[in-house]
Amino acid sequence: MKFVIHAINQSLVISLLCLLFSFSASAELTKHDLELLDQDIQKIVKQYKLPSLAYAILQKNTSPFIKVSGVTNIKNNTLADQHTQYRIASISKMFVGIAVMQLVETKQVKLSDKVSDLYPELEFHNPWQDTHPLRLVHLLENTTGWNDISLSEFAYENNPALNLDDALAINSNSRTSRWPPGTRQAYTNSAATVAARIVEKLSGLKFTDYVGQHIFTPLNMLNSSYAQPLAQDNAATGYKRHQPVPFKHILMQPSGSLSASIEDMSRFTMMLINQGEPLLSANTLIRMEHSESTNLNQFAAGYGIANFLRYYQGHRYRGHDGALPGWMSELVYSPKHKTGFVMLLNSEHPAAYRALTLLISKALANSYAKPEFAQSKIPEELIAQSGYYQYINPRNEKQFFLERLIATRKLTVTQDSANFSSLLPANWQRTLYYSEQGKWLNPQGEEVMAFANDPIEGEVLHYGNLVFKSVSGFQAWADKVIAIAWLLLLIGLILHSCYWPWRRKKLTAPEVQLRQSLSFNAWSALLFLLFLAIGLMSAIDRLGHIGFFSLGLMLSTLLLAATSLWSVWKLKLLYNQLTAKKAFYVASLFAALQLMVVVYLAAHGVIGIQSWN
Repeated sequence: MKFVIHAINQSLVISLLCLLFSFSASAELTKHDLELLDQDIQKIVKQYKLPSLAYAILQKNTSPFIKVSGVTNIKNNTLADQHTQYRIASISKMFVGIAVMQLVETKQVKLSDKVSDLYPELEFHNPWQDTHPLRLVHLLENTTGWNDISLSEFAYENNPALNLDDALAINSNSRTSRWPPGTRQAYTNSAATVAARIVEKLSGLKFTDYVGQHIFTPLNMLNSSYAQPLAQDNAATGYKRHQPVPFKHILMQPSGSLSASIEDMSRFTMMLINQGEPLLSANTLIRMEHSESTNLNQFAAGYGIANFLRYYQGHRYRGHDGALPGWMSELVYSPKHKTGFVMLLNSEHPAAYRALTLLISKALANSYAKPEFAQSKIPEELIAQSGYYQYINPRNEKQFFLERLIATRKLTVTQDSANFSSLLPANWQRTLYYSEQGKWLNPQGEEVMAFANDPIEGEVLHYGNLVFKSVSGFQAWADKVIAIAWLLLLIGLILHSCYWPWRRKKLTAPEVQLRQSLSFNAWSALLFLLFLAIGLMSAIDRLGHIGFFSLGLMLSTLLLAATSLWSVWKLKLLYNQLTAKKAFYVASLFAALQLMVVVYLAAHGVIGIQSWN
């Protein structure tokens, strides 16, 4: 009996020590910690010359730590404060998701309901309607298979604002499923707008009024609005490259037009940390924090109900980010650790944005306990899955000709772990560990990857929101090798085209014609690349409507195709007229590479592209 009591006491002591250690390892950031963090944050604000920054760090058992620095408007030099409104862009979609789930809770609708029944007037095309009908859940989890809206829709000046029916009628062509709905995720702005229109139909209220009554009011969000701020309102001005960006009325309003203060967004985020109280039940919020409408069914690393996945320092966060010309925002929270942060910038500055999110997330991660998880031995059949993979669910097919070059990963599976890495650029890699039920975990024990079966491609790999199919080594590297060789040779030929005219008198007539065809071919390629690069630097403004850059891009692709064909024809004519073949072989190599590039662009619909459509 004495031995038993001693054993119990010893066990109790060990348990208490473990509990104390757990508390110390998971200790919340103190006010002093946060003030020191703010000093580092303000250094970044100063380094990148941000007009202003509003942020909040949230922990379940403490008051929100809210800081605002800088000015709402550089010209007026008006100081920003915790009531200043910032455009939160795509974080607006979270309000759509919550509105729908409130209606689900009151049994006015089900996630499995067909969109054709809920919104019969909506134009969309689903080739798999009989076997994979489009459902409400697909709108909310971005598994419709639709392309994202076009650049012209992004550029559309929606003033006065169209009702949602008219806004969705602008370009119904983008609402064509590219794969069976409910299999792969691909982000699109139109899906949330369709869901918002369904909220209007079910509630009998305008969507903005519904959000005001059922979300803003219960949370006491007094400085949040979908309308353009008035001159007297406490609202920030957006900036891009230190120049003010005029307020733009976006077409898909529910998807990105909300403005809110950091105080309001901290209240909204605390609602999520507090498991939905007072807007939703805890079970409903848990459902929103994972996907259930892909090949995997339930997947913790997927896009949930208007609820994005983020990994910071390997820790899983939910939430959403947002970006508009002149604005960037981030809202994330950890369901496990009951923490989160919100960041609002009135400046389009990706480098500053990354630096700030990294700094804040590192500080939060330091307060988390080190995770422990069961690692399983990797089965032989999974080791055999090593190889190259390319993702097959691009956000927009028109842009995939560029994305494809960075869309390939290499999976190397050993008996102990797996390594998942990018080919180009070669600066991304993740170490993964196998768990039961076919789940792959990151070093923090978070589920990030799993294999599944796709109705079109067969076995596929889901990593976060991306879906990969297996490809051969040749398929993985061919397009990259061709592109790099073409670009290197192009640079050399452009330089050569500036040099050879000076020694024109020493060349024979066929040699001059050969160099002329080479120069035309090279300069047409450079012209295409310049229009593409400059256009993409401000895609909405430059390529979203008919103008100099959009027309220039279209014409340069046609010129590229024409000069490439002409160059091949010219080489055939000159072959027997040239005595020195070295230049001919160089020209032939470049012509062959450029012809492959043209075929690649044509296969992706780039030749003659009308970027405004």
